[in-house]
Amino acid sequence: VMLLEGAGTKAALFPEAYLNPKLQRHVITVDGSAGQKGLITELVPTHWEWADQVFCCGPFAMYNPLAKMLQDLTPLKSVQCLIDAPIACATGACDCCTVETAGGIKQACIDGPRFELFDIAQI
Repeated sequence: VMLLEGAGTKAALFPEAYLNPKLQRHVITVDGSAGQKGLITELVPTHWEWADQVFCCGPFAMYNPLAKMLQDLTPLKSVQCLIDAPIACATGACDCCTVETAGGIKQACIDGPRFELFDIAQI
């Protein structure tokens, strides 16, 4: 298993002590305080071809650029995203976790919070 982890700063990274020591981890930070300097999307193409499964979690602002970049890579693969949406009631009554998908409006608390990247990206 390989973890590509990106954050704004070193302080925002997941604590290494909680990760399995056998995990391969590549870190990138916006400010360069840990790992490479840049955005997490920069690491994806170099690991894409050999990946059997791809999962991502991050801000909605990351999904469109990621989907645009990945649509040109081969082979095209499923990318499962755990979306970061506010979930207030967890019953679908309040509509605060509404997500636009290719299949229509969904709610993260009922239909997710896992969605296919190409279903939620606006490309």
